[in-house]
Amino acid sequence: MKRNVCFIPVRRGSKSIVNKNWKILYGKPLFCWILDTIIESGIGDEIWIATDAPEIKEIVNANYTNGVRIFDRSFQNAQDKSVTIDVILEFLTQYQPIDQHDYLITLQATSPFTTVGELLALDNMLKQDAFDSVVACCRLKKFRWSPEGIPLDYSIENKPRRQDYEGFLVETGSFFASKISGILKTRQMLSGKIGLFEVNPIANIDIDEEIDWKMAEAYLQLCKGIII
Repeated sequence: MKRNVCFIPVRRGSKSIVNKNWKILYGKPLFCWILDTIIESGIGDEIWIATDAPEIKEIVNANYTNGVRIFDRSFQNAQDKSVTIDVILEFLTQYQPIDQHDYLITLQATSPFTTVGELLALDNMLKQDAFDSVVACCRLKKFRWSPEGIPLDYSIENKPRRQDYEGFLVETGSFFASKISGILKTRQMLSGKIGLFEVNPIANIDIDEEIDWKMAEAYLQLCKGIII
């Protein structure tokens, strides 16, 4: 039976928001939002935090005794220009006991509003084994234009009502799931037959800049700390 290996890459350096990944957001460190969601959902047969930050390791060791494990990502793969696939390959290469038939679910700490319900639905989707990879997307009902001033989604003579417009899907970056065998073969996060998992538009809040942090705080304040 295929298992889910949940993988959260969090590095120490952050220029736009100092110490972003463990900065307190509405009562707890940023990376703990997605970590707590994974634990509550119960979908993770293994849960790994890949980090070079002593601060994050201390938080995990002090507060999580339920199987959350630390992977010491290398200095080389924790730089400003480091890409996620490199730390994933570093992890998969070093941690050989993982079955290549399992799924690696990479979840971003900067996307704190992934819900338990979404992860349970993702788990069900993976169990159907219809896709080699799954990527989180959200639907935007916005009308696009080209740089040349040409509408891409309607004609000037026949603009649809927003209610009647299906919109389009954009990648949120909140999570990716792929069979480990596919990752190792292609050295890509997504490969083979790719399924789209539609998440709530609030997932578009990807905390990178100060304005994103303010938006996240405002959303949590509105919801009184409860993600619906």
